[in-house]
Amino acid sequence: MLGPKDIADILVITLLIYAILLLVKRTHSFFVLNGLAILAVIYIVARAFNLYLTTFIFQTISGFFVVIMTVVFQKEIRHFFEWLASWRRIIFRRRETDSTSAAIINEIIKTVARLSHDKVGALIVLTGRQPLDHLLSGGVSVGGRVSSPLLLSIFDISSPGHDGAVIIKGDRVRKFGVHLPLADNFTFENMGTRHRAAMGIAERSDAFVIVVSEERGTVSVGRGRELRPLSKPENLKGELEIFLNENAPVAQTKTWYWFLTRNFREKIMAVALASVLWFIFVVRLGGGIITREFVVPLEFRSVSDSLTVDDVSVSAVTLTLSGSGRDFNLLNPQQLKVVIDIPDFKEGRQKVMMSEGEILIPSPLKLLGFTPRNVQFVLKKAAQ
Repeated sequence: MLGPKDIADILVITLLIYAILLLVKRTHSFFVLNGLAILAVIYIVARAFNLYLTTFIFQTISGFFVVIMTVVFQKEIRHFFEWLASWRRIIFRRRETDSTSAAIINEIIKTVARLSHDKVGALIVLTGRQPLDHLLSGGVSVGGRVSSPLLLSIFDISSPGHDGAVIIKGDRVRKFGVHLPLADNFTFENMGTRHRAAMGIAERSDAFVIVVSEERGTVSVGRGRELRPLSKPENLKGELEIFLNENAPVAQTKTWYWFLTRNFREKIMAVALASVLWFIFVVRLGGGIITREFVVPLEFRSVSDSLTVDDVSVSAVTLTLSGSGRDFNLLNPQQLKVVIDIPDFKEGRQKVMMSEGEILIPSPLKLLGFTPRNVQFVLKKAAQ
């Protein structure tokens, strides 16, 4: 029967698996997930059938494998944790009451068409659900309502911030002259720093980016690790409408519904995998009662400062413990103690009959027996 600890155990593993699935989804590294799944199946089969050599090798190389994966996918992992850091603000933030109306969309389209016709370079970023502050640097705060005259004045070649990006949130221009992170691997020909910056913010967030080429006047849009040129500026309207519909504010009462339904397939997969792993490792491999022996060093406490312990007949005690496989897997051998208190002993040879009171073990485990039961030692005056 599932207890509170078991439910918490499954929940933690579910969150970890969900995070891994989102990492794979955002980095398009499905081949890595397939490889990890194959290795996990091999390890589970080896544990189930007690294949000692296979289990030993997997446990030995697991540490090196984690290091190798971290080095190979360090860029993807860094981007994922940047995105993960914004979860709390995404989930618990209050929904914005402002929205981008059709009039605002028309203002953006009018501006982009004019810039494209005049071959004036521009970089416009519309924020999605994820905060961008940790990805941006520089810039000047504005807070003005989006309008074609405002945007055209910002991107005028005489403006000191025309080479930077404009950040739009809702119906407001939040900043201009902003520096964006550059894409690490950018291979598009005949495209410069402005396009590389657009790709950099698109691959690190859910923002929508509009780029106008200064040399050719072409318009490109970036979103979800992809930068695509548009055949004509008028096509921008459909792209903007799709983006804004997906990121439109929702009522506060529907926050729970958005949280449950977003990435629904990944959530179901995470719960299913966590439940299967819990059943295999806890119920099948760790659910039965087993017995194990541990050799624990003998300790003396409360010895008078004027005395010292010498000539001990035994240095360690063998404990026989019983418990579930799960309890033994969680056991740290350093938790096992055999302690003899001798605060009132006099100088000379001593013989002590040990009892269970001198043996300290974690509560889930049971003590079946221990040997030896007698210990002899000599108390001598400490050297001055």
